[in-house]
Amino acid sequence: MNVRDIDFSEDFLVYASPAGIVEYDFQNNNYKTISFDDGISFGKIKKIHIDSTGNYWITSSNKIQIWSTESSSLIQEFDLDIQDITDILNVNNAVYISAKIDEVWGLIEFIILEKKIYFRDFYGRNDIDLISKISYHNNTFYILTDKEIISGNPYQEHITYWDNPFNKVFDRIIDFSNTETSTILLTENAIIDYKVDGSTKTLLDSFPESEKIKNFIISNSKIYAISDSTVLSIQNNKSEKIFTDNALTLNQIFKNGENIWIATDFGLAAYIDEEFRSHLFNQPFIGNPHIVHLNDLGDLMLANNKGISVEGWSNYSSIPLPKKIDSKLSIEPLDISFGDEILKSIFVNNTLFLGMSNSTYAGAVSLNFNQSKFTLDNIFLPMPSKINDSLSYGIVDMFLDQEKNLWSSTTNESYPVSVFSNSQARHFEQNEAKTSTIKSSGPIAIDNYGRIWMVSNSGLLMYTFSGSALNPSSENWFNDLVIPGINRKVLSIAVSKKNKLWILTDYGLIYKELRASDEEPVVKTGPISSSNNIVPYFSNIPFDEGSSIKFDSFDNIWITTKSRGLYVLDSKGDYWPSVDGINIDNSKLLSNTINDISFNNEKGLAIIATDIGVSRFKIPFANEIRSIDQVQIFPSPFRIPSKRPLIIDRIPERSTIQILTLDGSIIRTLKEENFNSYQATWYGNDRNGNLVNSGVYLLLIISKKHGTSTFEKVAVIRE
Repeated sequence: MNVRDIDFSEDFLVYASPAGIVEYDFQNNNYKTISFDDGISFGKIKKIHIDSTGNYWITSSNKIQIWSTESSSLIQEFDLDIQDITDILNVNNAVYISAKIDEVWGLIEFIILEKKIYFRDFYGRNDIDLISKISYHNNTFYILTDKEIISGNPYQEHITYWDNPFNKVFDRIIDFSNTETSTILLTENAIIDYKVDGSTKTLLDSFPESEKIKNFIISNSKIYAISDSTVLSIQNNKSEKIFTDNALTLNQIFKNGENIWIATDFGLAAYIDEEFRSHLFNQPFIGNPHIVHLNDLGDLMLANNKGISVEGWSNYSSIPLPKKIDSKLSIEPLDISFGDEILKSIFVNNTLFLGMSNSTYAGAVSLNFNQSKFTLDNIFLPMPSKINDSLSYGIVDMFLDQEKNLWSSTTNESYPVSVFSNSQARHFEQNEAKTSTIKSSGPIAIDNYGRIWMVSNSGLLMYTFSGSALNPSSENWFNDLVIPGINRKVLSIAVSKKNKLWILTDYGLIYKELRASDEEPVVKTGPISSSNNIVPYFSNIPFDEGSSIKFDSFDNIWITTKSRGLYVLDSKGDYWPSVDGINIDNSKLLSNTINDISFNNEKGLAIIATDIGVSRFKIPFANEIRSIDQVQIFPSPFRIPSKRPLIIDRIPERSTIQILTLDGSIIRTLKEENFNSYQATWYGNDRNGNLVNSGVYLLLIISKKHGTSTFEKVAVIRE
């Protein structure tokens, strides 16, 4: 919902959000989204621009991708070692982008020739620390830098020689707009009309108190400007607040014909006929989920500290809502404070448990989910009593045992572990284990024998008890080193179906094989090399505090990280798809900042919550496929050469695939090394390793197990 930029065609507008772009036909009130699922190659989108041929230029802070509206596909990408991008501009058959390359700010020039796009040049200037805006008027470029505006034309002189045409203005310029007779300048303290002849006139000599103006537009002889939460009308040296909403952040203001459009952090808005209007559609309120689940109907459930969204979409906000909300968005208030972040969640029997960070409301809450409605079930305070309303709580990890007791690891150093049962609680003091100190804010897990594992200041602790968790008749503690002789920081722990305690450390991933004995529960620590040393999986990856272990239903280990994407170790101990894991450079992952992951076993999907949205990945781990009538092939068309293979998905076990030309000639048979569970891959090579030519190819899929076969088609484009 966070709109970062807007551009306009004759019939519609298109706006950018971090995870994709949206076409909005405002005449007919129709929306169309374009996202990773449609072929966009990267996220964290900042700018959107429509060139002279109708193509969309979509940029992040360091990459450029171009989307063809004619073919509805991505047609070009540029990776020029860019460090930052701030603005885009059309000039005839050229596109200019203000960017920073090799620590130098300047203009990147692209030429559009016969529907093809070519990088032409970069005009840099060493004395500029920032370019925030570029404009073109009367055969002259205007560039707003951190110091001043400079102007010139790269066809006439190099940017190095451009100078400041507004040298009578000494305050820092924040924004500007060219008109036929003058240039309107927004400074930190005033708005100035700078005439072509060099004379100046102050249009507004001061701004309303506490309003920091960001940018402005001119419409019908009036100036409309925005601060973070206010729209102002400026005329005759007077400013008037025409709309204010502290629940909104206004990002940018634009003019298109007679309409004024505003990009906000709560979607698209407009100021039309003296009225502020929200333009939303049926969409999720949560755009950067901290947690993700599938409910019993298979619908996505997303949540962060702002609220909850349920696929459909039903939205629940725990923060104040804007005054104006489009009726097409289903949203209602949820009177709960989720703190700074949701750190852990459990969804079971239509109840959603949420563990929170730095919340004055509770350490965790449970919410009943019924007919797409949430109601508060219980709150969990991870200390003996609520001392005052300003005290903050935190639960960083939690699980339910077989008796439905909720065990939690807390941020409270005095009471680092709490267990809750039937609205009652027991809070473990940090020295409860006697010989070791329980570490606060650490991971916690339960093994297949019902024993509780947690982290101490010197290693691992195992807790066993008899009777009630709140008032046990007996209890015992067991201490164990993470790796004997080596001090390693424990980041996450989890227990597999095979009763292995998996431990993620700052040195990699290890495990401890467990047995029933409470006196000697650890059989061995591994993995062990041929020289009898412990050699962790992913030992070259610097995992950090935000890294966490997740299991899918097939006992594969998924490690989420906050900066490096995902790493997967399958149940056989092999890296998948490789030791490099899954990241934005080798996949269509939205972002390398991973918050959570969930799985759809029927469809073979990993649903990944990132800091800018949700990625859905086809994975080879799914419930057994018994039919070949659900085969899926992507991408299509398949463009080669490609770093990413063609995926043939939902193939039954013991299948073979032959690739044929339309006349029936077999050019390749995919072998065992091309298969991974229910998926096969093809890079576009024939049996000799040569890339095939452009054309349509047949895929003959034969299921030996079920005695059936089918043909599928794929279009290949060789570039």
